[in-house]
Amino acid sequence: MNLCIYDWPLDGEIFLPGLKSEIKIANLWVDGKQKPLKTIKQGNWTKILLPARRPEKLISVVEVTINGNLEIDKSLSIDPVYSTIIPVAFAEAQGCKIEEKQWMEKFGEWKHIMQVQDWTPSSKVTWEIEVAEEGYYQVDLNYSGNDRLVWRIENEEGSMVQNQQNSSSVYKFFEMGLLKFDAPGKHKVSVSFIEGEIESVSLKEIRFTPLKNLE
Repeated sequence: MNLCIYDWPLDGEIFLPGLKSEIKIANLWVDGKQKPLKTIKQGNWTKILLPARRPEKLISVVEVTINGNLEIDKSLSIDPVYSTIIPVAFAEAQGCKIEEKQWMEKFGEWKHIMQVQDWTPSSKVTWEIEVAEEGYYQVDLNYSGNDRLVWRIENEEGSMVQNQQNSSSVYKFFEMGLLKFDAPGKHKVSVSFIEGEIESVSLKEIRFTPLKNLE
């Protein structure tokens, strides 16, 4: 299994979510030679330790050899270091619709996205996600709409964020607040629309960023 690293992590660590198989060896290709890397298993996550300085200018490749067959848990995962964006296409909708939206921009360029529409006061979209580390995560929503809108984001542990934010006629991210996960593992996160011009609301994505790594 080859891992292509486009953005070199500043802390020298990358995380592989859902890799059930045991890694036999991981090597970084440097000038045509393989440099062994240390790997650490953390629950359903595997951490690979990289050199502090990137050896390649463009794309670095880590070659991973595993024992036996490749087994992967394909659950949605939140990276413990970097921001993770999850589209609504991976959510379940209750009282609203997840549908494709198309429009043409300048110079005849067509855009295609999946988004949530036809909201009601009882509507909800829910994702099941895997969290590597407990703690607080900044949550942002990517949506379009009119005027000021009130959203509620919550998990099954009782942590909840409710925030009123501006909106835009084009899709953009708006900060919602901090959501806490008490333990690593699988969690359900739901988004509800609480107040505002409900006919105009269209939700595209949710974004999680670990609080400890916010700039």
